[in-house]
Amino acid sequence: APFCLMALLAPPTQNDVILRMVTMLANIFTTMREKSLGPETLPSGFTSESTESMYLTLNDTERLPTLRSKVFRLTHNDNEDVTYQASKLYKYISEPSA
Repeated sequence: APFCLMALLAPPTQNDVILRMVTMLANIFTTMREKSLGPETLPSGFTSESTESMYLTLNDTERLPTLRSKVFRLTHNDNEDVTYQASKLYKYISEPSA
């Protein structure tokens, strides 16, 4: 599923779907930062190394530049709601601790 998330952040995905995805990701990043969540906070039996884990998708140093690039493009979207949420998300994923 997380690999498919990346595909949903670009055309031909409709703006309403992009808005939902960007909002969800912004909310996840906000919660992760506010609560200082890391791989050690995952429930037992779950691993952050799984290629399909949301944690790895959002924190992997190899995937993060791709996510940043897609989100940056969305900060210039013609839909102001997408632009707002994408800007919020871009701020989080561009911070040094990201």
